[in-house]
Amino acid sequence: MMHKIDGSRPVLSTVPAQKRCVILLPLFCLVTDILMHNRMPLTEKIQKAINLAARLHRAHNRIGLDLPYIVHPYSVACLLSQFTDDEDVICAGLLHDVLEDAPNVSFDLLVAEFGERTAKIVAEITEDRTQNHDQSLKSSWHDRKNLYLKGLESASTEALLISAADTVHNLRSLLEAYRLNGDSLWGSFNATIEDKLMFYRRVIETIAFRLPDHVILIPLEEAHKAMISALLRPNRQINNSAFGGKAAYQSY
Repeated sequence: MMHKIDGSRPVLSTVPAQKRCVILLPLFCLVTDILMHNRMPLTEKIQKAINLAARLHRAHNRIGLDLPYIVHPYSVACLLSQFTDDEDVICAGLLHDVLEDAPNVSFDLLVAEFGERTAKIVAEITEDRTQNHDQSLKSSWHDRKNLYLKGLESASTEALLISAADTVHNLRSLLEAYRLNGDSLWGSFNATIEDKLMFYRRVIETIAFRLPDHVILIPLEEAHKAMISALLRPNRQINNSAFGGKAAYQSY
């Protein structure tokens, strides 16, 4: 039943065309299938968002995975379609990273192409990457995440849902990349794994406070627990006190 919203890899452009089709066609079919099975029609507006997201992210890749970045917004949209039939929310989910990662895309462009509501939702969950350019990447990461968390405290329900779906897929992708690469994965990020997991924990806590009875909390907690369990395997050295300690996750 549909829930209302309130309830070092080669870039894709260097991959042969035949291989790109092998990668992207199944993804597109997956999006279409999930949207249709959740009674969310593949509208003209959603198709436009899919096309724009694919173009804007075509040179980007998922860290630690031999996959084009577009798998992420596609997956976020698929997750969202399980919890809402709001066309603007699905479009915003598909476009949730474009203001951060595509320098030629502006808020006004999103308004013109998708309407003010969709553009505002995207803006709500966009990290401000103009802060503290003179500081180290690590400091910039912390500043951006703190601003993001502050924004969630007053974000709309629509933005919170996208943040939740984004977090679910990021955690699942992180776990997949960790299983493929082991501890060498962490050198690819601008923050330690402890910092990343603390950030995700705070996102979950904020969403749980704002949407205490929403069913999207179930996959959120499951994804976080799975990542913690993988990291806290026997004989692995990790400062788990930095993200609340093992005991904090045994109640999940």
